[in-house]
Amino acid sequence: MVVKWFSFLLLGALVVGCRAPRWPLEVRDLERLNAVGRAAHDRRRLNEASDAYVKLLAADPSRLPTSAEQALIRACCPRLQRHAQEFFPLEEFVALLHPQRPWIGFHLFWDDDVDFPEDNDPTDHEVIWVEFDPVRRVPVRVATYFHGRLITSPVAPGQRPRVAVEWGKHGSVPGDVAGKWVEVVGLHRNWQRLHDRGTRLPEHPLAQGWPKRFAGDFEEYLRFDVSEDPLRRLELVPHWRVTPWANAVLNQHFLPYCFAPKTEWPPE
Repeated sequence: MVVKWFSFLLLGALVVGCRAPRWPLEVRDLERLNAVGRAAHDRRRLNEASDAYVKLLAADPSRLPTSAEQALIRACCPRLQRHAQEFFPLEEFVALLHPQRPWIGFHLFWDDDVDFPEDNDPTDHEVIWVEFDPVRRVPVRVATYFHGRLITSPVAPGQRPRVAVEWGKHGSVPGDVAGKWVEVVGLHRNWQRLHDRGTRLPEHPLAQGWPKRFAGDFEEYLRFDVSEDPLRRLELVPHWRVTPWANAVLNQHFLPYCFAPKTEWPPE
């Protein structure tokens, strides 16, 4: 009981106080502090979220990857295929290597989502996770974030993961070992709505100049003809860190604005 109350008081001191902790925290205390930041972040209370994230990273700092870890990130970096009529460019690309688990999270920030001009997030945050073999140091599985669901697929031996990017909304669809795209429930529904009814808020002032509907048929919606290799972006602007605290590091190291926090890592 004494230990429990000590942990509670310590966490409270971190959230309220301004100084970094002077002794190591236990994992459960770090997780609680991360949860405090995530809860505020979900409510768009970014100052409160950042305050918790600062304390979290003071207690468990991120670091730059070693040269060997950089080579691993390069080997696992996904290749993107997008639609030729994609309106929104990729604004930011960040690679985060988990220090204990064999996963790398690749965070993509597209200029916006065609359906959400009013959500106060200046970018559309999507995530691709790549699992690697810790002995052979090669990618073995890819997991993508598709509108709240995780879609997984094995990676073809000797290749980097391939991921298709949905038009306008940027749901990420992994490729399979046969060179095809994984069948994802929801793609046809999204196409039908965007084709028949159009985008959600076409007349919103912030959506001026945006496409208002997808004119092509479903086969055209699934044409991902344009290659985009974000590894080139990483080589020019090495936005990468080693950390388990994805949202905190994105907030403190890379993005000076609000973004939608997403699942940090695939489940165990």
